[in-house]
Amino acid sequence: GILDFIIIGGDFFDKQLYGNDPFIDLAMKLMVNILISAKVVRIVYGTSSHDSDQYGIFDALAKDVPVALEGFEYNFRIITTVEEEELLPDMKVLYIPEEYIFNKKDYYAPYLEKPHCYDYIFGHGMIYEAFSGRVKKQDEKDTSRRRAPMFSSAELGNACNGDVLFGHYHIHSEMSDNVSYVGSFSRWVFGEEEDKGFYQLAFDPETREYKKTFVINAKALKLITYRFGYKDSVFKSTEEMEKTAQMILKNRI
Repeated sequence: GILDFIIIGGDFFDKQLYGNDPFIDLAMKLMVNILISAKVVRIVYGTSSHDSDQYGIFDALAKDVPVALEGFEYNFRIITTVEEEELLPDMKVLYIPEEYIFNKKDYYAPYLEKPHCYDYIFGHGMIYEAFSGRVKKQDEKDTSRRRAPMFSSAELGNACNGDVLFGHYHIHSEMSDNVSYVGSFSRWVFGEEEDKGFYQLAFDPETREYKKTFVINAKALKLITYRFGYKDSVFKSTEEMEKTAQMILKNRI
């Protein structure tokens, strides 16, 4: 049956597309299937260098097609700035697209400083715990330039009764019980052996019960990374090298 809603966590695109790019056709076909699969569709705007202000290619689907079909209407929106919405009756959500701002604390205070206010938070951007050791935690007192904010799982989770689900980081990661990166739906590069897929959510507004299930994309490309150090047996003899090569070929599918 048709789903209640589909939320896309940004970076629907990887780069700016041009009129003759075959990926435009693919994007259109995918969006048509998304729109006919759910009562409500929301896209949380992602990284500007990826999404590149090009969601306008779907304007005809969202505006002209419903007119041509005499009243048929998609409940479809692109979320470009932080906002709240009663997505379904008695289900309050917060959207946090990636925005470039001066003062993170002041900008998000009206939303994140309300404990347990939302049933779900859908966002795109950096969550510190996923990048710990690779990036420095931001100095929030430095408001001299616009930049993409970095959130902690604690501040996001504290504002939410249900689940916080973010896009941006390609590897499916759970930073806490209710704060997760969905990860990319498929696998396009090496070094991402973790499962790919999407989250299926269930919410009962009467009991306020939340359930989240990660559905694995079994058709994701299989790209296995092998790493060898200079002391590995593969370098000891031609026979070992051949044996290793055969093992790689056997496991490539």
